[in-house]
Amino acid sequence: MAQGSVESDGSVARPDQVSLGVVVAAVPRFKVDEAAAVCGVAEQRRGGKLPPHVTAYLTMALCLFSDDAAEEVAQKVTGSLSQFGVWDAAWEPPTSSGITQARKRLGRDVLRETFYRVAEPVATSETRGAWLRGWRLMAIDGFDLGLSRERSRVRLRRQ
Repeated sequence: MAQGSVESDGSVARPDQVSLGVVVAAVPRFKVDEAAAVCGVAEQRRGGKLPPHVTAYLTMALCLFSDDAAEEVAQKVTGSLSQFGVWDAAWEPPTSSGITQARKRLGRDVLRETFYRVAEPVATSETRGAWLRGWRLMAIDGFDLGLSRERSRVRLRRQ
């Protein structure tokens, strides 16, 4: 049996499904589609297996699973995205070359625009532990921010 957590319906969720599930929940397809439309990126051919929204999710998954080969990540993505209704089960997982070409077509602007459409502070003024003396506490993975009232500079130190 695969490692994972047991869902309420008795099925087992693999860690990659949980990770991608969080991404799909946090980044709804319509937001990716809106970003692609604003950036002027559209499907090159109708029914292609790497439309902009799939390529965007695949690119995010490549960041999540950076130690895996692109084709392995594509296998994970296609299995998980089909459960979320974002992948057509009739499509075959893309090759490494196909992924590279699709990412070039997508460009970086679509992901930037998608980020701007979905990123927002999670904490409210009522969230316990999110504030310290009127300052919102933040974490940026891999960095320390040193803030001081005496200095107007923000220092970044790599961990």
